[in-house]
Amino acid sequence: IERARGRFSHPVLEFHAHDAQRIDERFDPESFDLVVSLETFEHLPEPHLALYGIRKLLVPDGIVAVSCPNDHW
Repeated sequence: IERARGRFSHPVLEFHAHDAQRIDERFDPESFDLVVSLETFEHLPEPHLALYGIRKLLVPDGIVAVSCPNDHW
């Protein structure tokens, strides 16, 4: 997080570290237009919890962009 803040600081950007499976506890419901998750879900024991949380955070017509390697499937 500190490295990201140092390299990409901007007045409108915030950086957070939080349990992805409980992400909906960190932010208000329907507070995001876009959620991007890159190479995250394959590391989670229960990735469906993160997806449910993201759904709660998105506005009704919000967008989710996910990248996940397909190593085993």
